[in-house]
Amino acid sequence: EKWNKTLSEGYAEFIETKKSKSEKTIEHLEDSYEKFLNHIGDLRIKNITAKHFDELEIELKNKKKPLTNNSIASYFNKLHQIFKYFKEQGYIEKNETERNSYNTGERTAADIRLT
Repeated sequence: EKWNKTLSEGYAEFIETKKSKSEKTIEHLEDSYEKFLNHIGDLRIKNITAKHFDELEIELKNKKKPLTNNSIASYFNKLHQIFKYFKEQGYIEKNETERNSYNTGERTAADIRLT
């Protein structure tokens, strides 16, 4: 059933729709997906919450070599594309990446709820 798809199953479908894109675009999508998958595991898409994205942002900012706000915004832009597809397919009702704060790069760890 479509609402029970895992992240990897949904991503495999999504990336098939991107075959006409440049190799570089595919590479960036893959990289963002892999980072997210490594962070949360292969959860069911419907079980992925805003908290998962918040935690990923904190992790990216607190690495030994932290990513810049622009790099983080770029990752979230790619995740937004993936989750927009999931919403269009009916796998989720709400795209949690639509919150503008990810795209501005102006958030601080203090802004992020961990509860």
